[in-house]
Amino acid sequence: MILLAFILPLMGVVVCLALSRFVASRLIGLVAAATLLLSAILMIAGRFARDLPLIVADAAWLVWNDASWRIALVVDPLGWSMAMLVYAGGALGLLGSALALPSDLRGFGGLFAALLLGLGMAAIGVCSPALPALAFAPIIAGIAWFFALRVSGALPGSDAPLVLVLTGGFAALILLAIILIERADPAGAPSTLIVAGILASAWILCGLAPAHASLVAAHLAPAALVTMAPLGLPLIGIAVLLRLLPDHLALLSPAALSGVTIAGVLAFVLAAARAVWSTSLRQIVAAQLSAQIALIVVCAGCGAATFVSVAPALAVQGLMSTLALALGVAALERRSGNDDVTVLSAHPESALYVTTIGIVLATSSAVGLPGTWGFWSRFWLFDGVQAFVPWAIAPLLAGGSLLALALVAPLVRFWRAAAPSASLRRAHPGEMFSPGIGVLLALMGVFPDVVWRLVQLTPVSNAPRLPGLAGSIVSFSTALLWIAAPVVLRRARERRTPPPDERLSSVLTPDTIGASLAGLAWLAAPALPESSQTRLAQAALRIRQGLSVLERRYYLAAVLVALIVVILVFAAGN
Repeated sequence: MILLAFILPLMGVVVCLALSRFVASRLIGLVAAATLLLSAILMIAGRFARDLPLIVADAAWLVWNDASWRIALVVDPLGWSMAMLVYAGGALGLLGSALALPSDLRGFGGLFAALLLGLGMAAIGVCSPALPALAFAPIIAGIAWFFALRVSGALPGSDAPLVLVLTGGFAALILLAIILIERADPAGAPSTLIVAGILASAWILCGLAPAHASLVAAHLAPAALVTMAPLGLPLIGIAVLLRLLPDHLALLSPAALSGVTIAGVLAFVLAAARAVWSTSLRQIVAAQLSAQIALIVVCAGCGAATFVSVAPALAVQGLMSTLALALGVAALERRSGNDDVTVLSAHPESALYVTTIGIVLATSSAVGLPGTWGFWSRFWLFDGVQAFVPWAIAPLLAGGSLLALALVAPLVRFWRAAAPSASLRRAHPGEMFSPGIGVLLALMGVFPDVVWRLVQLTPVSNAPRLPGLAGSIVSFSTALLWIAAPVVLRRARERRTPPPDERLSSVLTPDTIGASLAGLAWLAAPALPESSQTRLAQAALRIRQGLSVLERRYYLAAVLVALIVVILVFAAGN
């Protein structure tokens, strides 16, 4: 049953490609969403039908002398939770993408096939407990996202698709290098070097500063596709951390663990500064995802025991809150036509409606406010930080404050937009997705002990501090406050009819802070100045013009260069 859940998305890829020219693209998208939803149902049924962990597949991939590499697919509680996020979140993203297309449009079946392939490989990757199976997931997912962005036609001439496929390829090469290091000396392989390789691979995949360019590229896609971006390469990067780090963290010295903590704290602060600096809602969502993944790295610096018990909760929180925010941004962009905060504030059509509840709950969870799952994951993290690296609390609080400013400022601007007319009050089906995930985050925050026992991220005996009855009551009251506040404030806002030319003329504090943090924001994703990029483009054009002399037969140019090299070698030998 669970094996079928992994096969269905791959079968859906073939179906989408076969029907692309004959069936409307919206219908193909609905079929793709239904495929992932059916996979999620099969995962739930398999979870309660059989005990976990469950070995789905285990076979030898390569045998060389006495060494052998095996490909295993094991559904344990961690893999089940991550796969459920892929299937359920991917189904919502595909459904939103399908509804965004005209009903009679055809020829975009390849788009949904590529998205299904990327999501299916992500689910397989998170259920691969070891290398080399985990190393194959990023390269296939990167290729799938490359084709998805190319087929969408939304980024003509952009390098974003190439950045994604190179990101997956480089990460896969690093993971394969780790295999060679471990096989070369299984007993004496340096743990510090292996941990550095694992972190480097995850750093690239997750877009942590200063490698934030991969997340920037993924979030240049249309808003409907951005909703699935966290479930691609970033999810695989999180799986790399959760699967490969625990066995090596126990062997690291305290100095090495401190280095890991410093790297995580710097990545967190730089990502938060990037979020404050950005005016694009999609890029703000990308930066806050990078910041939340950086907290997993900080957790790794607290030691193996803390990492095993707290890191999965941080991963679930980061992915769910990001998914809710991305779905909310897609709903906003559907009404306003763009994701620029400064432009959205001038459009009455950009009012939040039902999506407000999801945005508020997702923001509260991302910041770590009480009443949400994000509060407990952040609370458990600070327990570990206080015990092992107390010096990191101050910069984490500073970065958390910047992250809160980055997430609250767009919400305030949308809230102050002019109240819409009654004809615009009808909600689009896509506007209900974000509130659904937000309410789920609130329920998880009210009953964290139930979630822990149901999902079994780690044995209950190893679980961090869970709330008692009083804590659950306080969490429930706070969650109700986050849900009721948008409704009450919206009604109060609608009682007053503002003038039609009302605009936000004042400068919000995060605007000035973002301008002052432009240097830190640049460090999160360093880029060459425009003048240097122009010179490089001119140099590339001259090289292309020179090669055009050979009638664009580049292999002749390669032969000519090789011949010159051989002549020089012989000349040096003489």
